[in-house]
Amino acid sequence: MLLSAAVVLGSLAVVFAGLWALGFPLAVAASLAAISVATDPAAVSEAIDESGQTNLNSRVMLGIVAIDDAWG
Repeated sequence: MLLSAAVVLGSLAVVFAGLWALGFPLAVAASLAAISVATDPAAVSEAIDESGQTNLNSRVMLGIVAIDDAWG
């Protein structure tokens, strides 16, 4: 249990720091970092499809979720 929590918090911190270093606003970096530790890529994909957004933030979000799903 402790190891799982450490992995989630570590992933959250790394994604947040990386996005913030790339120049994403604080709120966007925090939101995408929180989504990156999610375990259901279908829900994120559906939410983006329903919003109709096709901008860079949507593509980055889908990429983060896809990588997270690939890592398992």
